[in-house]
Amino acid sequence: MATERLPDIDQFLNWVGHLEERIRSLLEQSNLTEQEKKFIWDHIMVVPGKHDDI
Repeated sequence: MATERLPDIDQFLNWVGHLEERIRSLLEQSNLTEQEKKFIWDHIMVVPGKHDDI
């Protein structure tokens, strides 16, 4: 099986990574409690391996 990734997958993983960084930044700037921030962060879609070489 080839380990070559498709451009669409790379674009998707990059976009998800960008969104996660933006959400993290917004949460850090918010006045939410740590418990509220953790709840939000725990319910965000996570794409395992997005920064890994697959």
